[in-house]
Amino acid sequence: MGFLHPAAEIVPGRGCGRVFVWGGALPAVRVDVNPTVLHSYGLSLEDVRAVLSGANANRPKGEIADDSGRVWTLDTTDQLLQAKDYQPVIISYRQGAAVRLADVADVADASEDIRNTGLVNGKPAIFLPVWRQPGANIIATVDPCAPCCRVTS
Repeated sequence: MGFLHPAAEIVPGRGCGRVFVWGGALPAVRVDVNPTVLHSYGLSLEDVRAVLSGANANRPKGEIADDSGRVWTLDTTDQLLQAKDYQPVIISYRQGAAVRLADVADVADASEDIRNTGLVNGKPAIFLPVWRQPGANIIATVDPCAPCCRVTS
């Protein structure tokens, strides 16, 4: 499944002042923690939050320098992007055994905002309101958008 983002890439025409994407949903991972199971391990939601935050850190990894003084920052991502990557994350150890996220929560691939949807005639849709720049020709601004958008009936 492809996701169109940022909105600026959707509308290539000149004269475009602003574009919003309404009704679309970016991918995300949903973690639905079972508080009863979590409590049975003596853990809190804050414990889960702290571990997930640390496991998903996206920071520079170091630097490389040459003799001339030029320096390059190494920046790679070790960000977790899918539910299957989160499930084995260790939350804590209890009685010598690892307590993994999958032990205390349902982890699923989902969308970033589950309460955001767009519908046209009862069918899912994404809306792309386009504002022209002041003084721009509205037809010249909107015409380049047509190849990027598919309208279905």
